Amino acid sequence: MNNKRTGVAALAACVALVLGACSSQTDTEPARDTAPTPTASPTLRDCANVPKKPKSDLSNCDLRGANLRGANLLEADLMGTHLLEADLTEANLTQANLHQTDLNKANLTHATLRRTNLTTVRVNSRTNLSGANLSQANLSGLDLTKANLYWAYLPGAHLSNANLTQANLSHANLTDAFLDGANLAGADLTVADAMKANLRKADLRRANLELVDFSGANLREVNATGANLRDADLSDADLTRADLTGADLTGADLTGADLRGATWFDGRKCGKESFGECK
Repeated sequence: MNNKRTGVAALAACVALVLGACSSQTDTEPARDTAPTPTASPTLRDCANVPKKPKSDLSNCDLRGANLRGANLLEADLMGTHLLEADLTEANLTQANLHQTDLNKANLTHATLRRTNLTTVRVNSRTNLSGANLSQANLSGLDLTKANLYWAYLPGAHLSNANLTQANLSHANLTDAFLDGANLAGADLTVADAMKANLRKADLRRANLELVDFSGANLREVNATGANLRDADLSDADLTRADLTGADLTGADLTGADLRGATWFDGRKCGKESFGECK
């Protein structure tokens, strides 16, 4: 009789809860937690009619595939905006707010991004930054694997701990840039200007560094094993404790270079008197 009463009570409870789920529970079964409602992601705005001018509010806009060639977006707010495959050729994005902006496959050829913070943007190998003006821009820690930075202008730029594996930095201007701890393994820097740049502890394994100007650069503790340094200018560079095992230094200018504690291309350890040559 007690079991029948329990069944009737349970049936009545299920009928009363029109939108609820009918489940049979015994006195010993623990109550099941209700799953929390997921937080909806912000909806992208349609900004087709929003003026594209300096200091514009273009945050969280859907600008995928937009034609923004030559647009002046100086100090514009583009936080969270989707610019996938957008054409930003020669656009001015100086000091724009690009926090979590999607620049995948975007064309930024010859765009100006001076002093712009790019640490949280989304880019990929098809984002075109060739010829872009990135002087004093902050790209620290950014994943720029296979990025196209051909002829990019990067003096004083912050690229500390950035991932530039197999990136194209040929002919790039990296004077006084901060590349300490950056991963440049397999990157192409041919004819780049890295005079007085800071590359301390950078990974330069198998990188193409032919004809690069490293004069006065900080190359302390770099890993340049297997790198191509043919005809590179290493005059007055600091190569203290650098690993040059297997590197090609044919024609390189080492005048005044500090090689103390470095591992030479043939595996020799350079002594305390190694200035300009490994002794």
